[in-house]
Amino acid sequence: MAFDWRVLHHVSPGDRPRHAANVHRMLRPGGLCLSVCFSEDDRGIAGEGKYRHPRLGTQLYLSSEQEIRELVEPLFDVLELDTVDVEGTRSPHRAVRALMRKRV
Repeated sequence: MAFDWRVLHHVSPGDRPRHAANVHRMLRPGGLCLSVCFSEDDRGIAGEGKYRHPRLGTQLYLSSEQEIRELVEPLFDVLELDTVDVEGTRSPHRAVRALMRKRV
């Protein structure tokens, strides 16, 4: 099983297919992956739009459920996909949660 906890929003859109392919390659046939990344609906991260710049000085790319589905469906069967609240340091965050199985 792979567990991607708040990593994907650090990966730029152009690099995301390679990231998904790397996760796919590391899993055994039928292996599971749980990915949780910030949602474009998140209001706890400063800024507007899909690109945000938190206080740490990094750049984040916030996603929609549809973007995540389109990213992973060539490689994975999506078992669950939804937007959830997760605890944050200063405030709760909205996150897209995807549970998927490696397609063989």
